[in-house]
Amino acid sequence: MEGLWRSAAGAALLAGVLGGCAVVGGLLSPPEIALQSLQPTLITPQVLEFSARLAVTNPNPITVPLAGLEGAVEINGRRLLSTNLSGLSPLASHGVQQLSVPLRLNYPEVLAAAAALPGARELQVGFSGRLRVTETWSLPPIPFSFQVKLPLPKIPEISFSGFKLLGPEKRIGLALKVRNRNPFPLTVNALSSRLQVNGRPYTLLSLSGPVNLDSGASQEIVLRLGDSLKKTTELVKDVLLGKKISYHLSGNLDGSTPWGKIQAPIGDRGDASEQGVEERP
Repeated sequence: MEGLWRSAAGAALLAGVLGGCAVVGGLLSPPEIALQSLQPTLITPQVLEFSARLAVTNPNPITVPLAGLEGAVEINGRRLLSTNLSGLSPLASHGVQQLSVPLRLNYPEVLAAAAALPGARELQVGFSGRLRVTETWSLPPIPFSFQVKLPLPKIPEISFSGFKLLGPEKRIGLALKVRNRNPFPLTVNALSSRLQVNGRPYTLLSLSGPVNLDSGASQEIVLRLGDSLKKTTELVKDVLLGKKISYHLSGNLDGSTPWGKIQAPIGDRGDASEQGVEERP
């Protein structure tokens, strides 16, 4: 690679491409590419987004114009994504340029690639490609290839856990059980939920604050119903009298982890007639 750059640089000098800049011996060295980080930024049931941060160093005494970057991502040896990055700024002489490459993978395909190694809790992520120089320079692209091991991210489990009577005023709330299936901690920052009981809609109030879950931990999160006292009292009576309670719960969970944000759907329906109601102080 370096020999190709030197010979091409000599040809560029002869052609006047370098604009009269003095390069010792008419030689150029290819820029150096280092991986600073490769980390998930968003996890949903549909997508797994990464951000790859590269540091490109120019060892030459002249500015090198960059045309673009071509990259590919492999998970456990299976190629899942090809990407291109254009509009790059020129690489200043003896300078360092930071490149942020967004990578958007299909999450079900990531799980399928992970299943190729049964029992594995890590992903072998490969990020490779080449950095291209402006065509007029007639210089070969600079290849790069990196391998990183990352924990396999999983969507938390969310399920209906029952009705609760809250405080001395006996206002009714709904309990959700959230289980963190990841090998790293999860903070639940927001829950946007919609509830129907026997076809009648109810309003659920949001979290009063973040909820922290350690790796593998489960926790019950209670959301107070924000409807009128009359409306919620009728629901309390139905629950206490053991009447048929068909519920449909939907919404979304927003969380954060050391390995990016998590967005998980809430979807559960069933019959809560036999569950009764638990009192909470």
